[in-house]
Amino acid sequence: MNSRLAYTVLLVGSFLWCALLVLAPLVSSIHPTVSHLLYSFFAPICHQDDARSLHIAGHKLAVCIRCSAIYFGFFAGILAVSRLRRWMRVVPKTTWLVAITPMMLDVLCDITGIHASNATTRVVTGGFFGIIAAQLIVPVAVQALTEVGRFFSHSRGTLYESKTG
Repeated sequence: MNSRLAYTVLLVGSFLWCALLVLAPLVSSIHPTVSHLLYSFFAPICHQDDARSLHIAGHKLAVCIRCSAIYFGFFAGILAVSRLRRWMRVVPKTTWLVAITPMMLDVLCDITGIHASNATTRVVTGGFFGIIAAQLIVPVAVQALTEVGRFFSHSRGTLYESKTG
């Protein structure tokens, strides 16, 4: 597997993940069983609170606003990874801290009553985190997938040579 194919696999996988979030409410009237399975699939990773979720056709997405923003931000981050990576020359630990700080401040301010978290703050902080996370994860994942592809390609060649030789 070359790096372009690995990048494409990540991009398509992220797109499909986001599509499933939207599919759950869209099929709820047509295929309630499929909708239920999708909500159940995402339930372990999100509270799915109706009041804290975006809605399509009167039904909530499969995850809350902040989680949706993280996933769609990650997808957008994959699309922009080559452009944004040039500007990110800081240490990954620092970058993770920068990415998560606005989200944590929003949650902390909401819990302490300083500021009420709302749909806008959840979308902005979640989207920011998702975009930055993609900048850190995608290059490492592309490299890992490329190396795994090389390993299996090399292993297959070795097995083929030993059987024929």
